[in-house]
Amino acid sequence: TGGHYVVSRETGVLLDDAREAMADLLGCESPELVVFGQNMTSLTYACSRALARTWAPGSNIVLTRADHDANVSPWLQAAGERDVEVRWVDI
Repeated sequence: TGGHYVVSRETGVLLDDAREAMADLLGCESPELVVFGQNMTSLTYACSRALARTWAPGSNIVLTRADHDANVSPWLQAAGERDVEVRWVDI
């Protein structure tokens, strides 16, 4: 999206409509709070990187043993890089 050709403009409208529908379904205050990405693994990795920048030594994160490895691994990696404690919930 963002191009000046027809397919790009149509794709932009489609994504805007989808974002508005998801915001409505999820009860978001704004469609701008809805993010689409390649897949959940990529999004989780990007999110963990962004949030890890705000962590200080002595902070901690909480993970569950029920989570899929694709959700756990990015957080473990980020915790190791930022020297934060990982706490586990046994579910």
